[in-house]
Order: sequence, then C-alpha cells, then structure tokens
Amino acid sequence: MKPNLTLGSLFDGSGGFPLGGLISGITLIRTPKFGQSLIEIRECEIKIITQIAELEIKFSDR
Repeated sequence: MKPNLTLGSLFDGSGGFPLGGLISGITLIRTPKFGQSLIEIRECEIKIITQIAELEIKFSDR
C-alpha cells in the first residue's frame, strides 16, 4: 500500500519544493498565494524545456 503524502508550506522560495512534490505525486494542502503562481510558472518552464529536449532528440539524428 502506497502512503498518501501531503505537503503544507508557509514559505516556498522559488516554488521548486512544492513543484517537486506535485511531480512526485504528493498532494499540496497549503501553499502561499505567491507560491502557487510560482508553481504555475515552473510548470510552464518544465513543459518548454521538455519540448526543446524532444526537438533536440528528433533533429540530432540528421
């Protein structure tokens, strides 16, 4: 049985720790308002980096 982990935070800095928790399947129960917007920014950055990496792999074979 997998434990159901939760994360509550008062101060998130750049939002990396809660984002790591989300990626790992940890449920966020509390983040500061500004922390939530930082998490959304980091999620967008990860999507862009992933797309760039996929393009590099696709075109590296040429």
